Amino acid sequence: MAKDLIGDLEQYSPGTQIIIYTDDPSFFDGISNVLAFKHRQVGVQHCYHDKRFAIAKGLSLFSAVTFIDVDARLTAPLPVLNWAPGISGYYEDLVTHVSRFTPERLPTIEKLARKIDLDLSEAAWIGESLFTVCTDQNQGEEFCELWGRLARYLELHKIQAGAGNAVGMAAAKLGLSVQTDEVWRSLKQIYNHTDASQRRPKSPWQNFRRRLAYHRRLNLTRFSALKDFEFYYF
Repeated sequence: MAKDLIGDLEQYSPGTQIIIYTDDPSFFDGISNVLAFKHRQVGVQHCYHDKRFAIAKGLSLFSAVTFIDVDARLTAPLPVLNWAPGISGYYEDLVTHVSRFTPERLPTIEKLARKIDLDLSEAAWIGESLFTVCTDQNQGEEFCELWGRLARYLELHKIQAGAGNAVGMAAAKLGLSVQTDEVWRSLKQIYNHTDASQRRPKSPWQNFRRRLAYHRRLNLTRFSALKDFEFYYF
C-alpha cells in the first residue's frame, strides 16, 4: 500500500518528499521521493499515536507536514498547498464527537483535561487520517511531545484508539489554530481512503506473537509512566 501511495505522489506531485516510519526501511531503498526511517511500534495496542514521530521528523525538515494514512490513494495532481499556521483538517467539537461515538471514554478524557489544565470545551476532535501541521520546529516538537504524553495516559486507561482526541487536546493546550480551509478541502477531493482492515487474516502464530508484543509494550509503558506516577495513576 505504501508503494502504491508513493507511485501516486511521483505521478501527481514529482519532487514532493514522503516520510515513512517503518520496521523495514530497506523496503524503500532506491525510491527517490521517500525518506524512510526505522521505527518500532510504541503504541500499546495500535500504532495510531505513533504517527506523531513521522510528523515530528517532517517538521524538523519542512515548515508544514501533511499526514496521510498509508491505505490511501491520490487520484489527481496535487493542488497548490499554501497551508495556514496551525492544524488543517476535518474537525468537530471534541465533547460532542466523543459523546456521540464513544461516550464511555468521556470521563477519562475529562479527567485528563483537568490534569493539563485544559478547558475541554475549547478542544476539537481532529480527523486523523488526513491532516496538516504547519508550525516551526520548536512548536512542532512541543506539540508532538504533549500528544505523546496524552497518548500514554489514554492507553494506560484502556483507550487504545481515537488519536484525534489527543491531537485536538494538544493543539488546544498549545494554542494552535484548527481549521477546515479550502486548501485542505482541495486535497481531500483527490484523496481516496481505502480500508486496510480488509487484508488477509493473520495466522495463529502471528496472532500469538502479536499478543506477546502487546504485553511487552504494555509493561514497558507502565514502567515508564512510574516516573510521573501522580500524573498517570491518580
